[in-house]
Amino acid sequence: MDRIARWIAAGFVLYLFQNYIPMHAEHVSFSFDYLFPSSWCEKALNSSMQVWGNMQVLQKTNTIDIRQEQYDLYMDVILGRIVFAQFCLEHMMQDSQQAVVAEDIIYLNNIMDKIEQTTNKNCNDERVICLKYVVEKIKQVLFSFQSNNTFLSTSKY
Repeated sequence: MDRIARWIAAGFVLYLFQNYIPMHAEHVSFSFDYLFPSSWCEKALNSSMQVWGNMQVLQKTNTIDIRQEQYDLYMDVILGRIVFAQFCLEHMMQDSQQAVVAEDIIYLNNIMDKIEQTTNKNCNDERVICLKYVVEKIKQVLFSFQSNNTFLSTSKY
């Protein structure tokens, strides 16, 4: 379900319970994540796409135009998000109740390939080396999903 549909559904649920909420507001939790929880796969996809986007910004930005502090901030954010994606994928492996869509795994693998392509191959920055290492670990997890068909479903719908 896309984000707009979720907001519409959340508004509809709140509309249905508008008479109930004022009397018992301290007992009712209507957080968006509670009503429409994200899967580990969705979190990993979102985080990976953010990493890919940040990598493209760094690649397009001329290294002369960017200060070292800005570069450090970008790399720290990129590493944090890619490690979070790895964390989500590892939890996804442990959660046997959650079916994994084969197309999502393929798309995640493609994103990892794009991230690898945008990293500087000859860079000696420890954070870039760490990024390459984490991407390789994620690709190993994705390969294990692809080779173990018991986790995969063919479609979201």
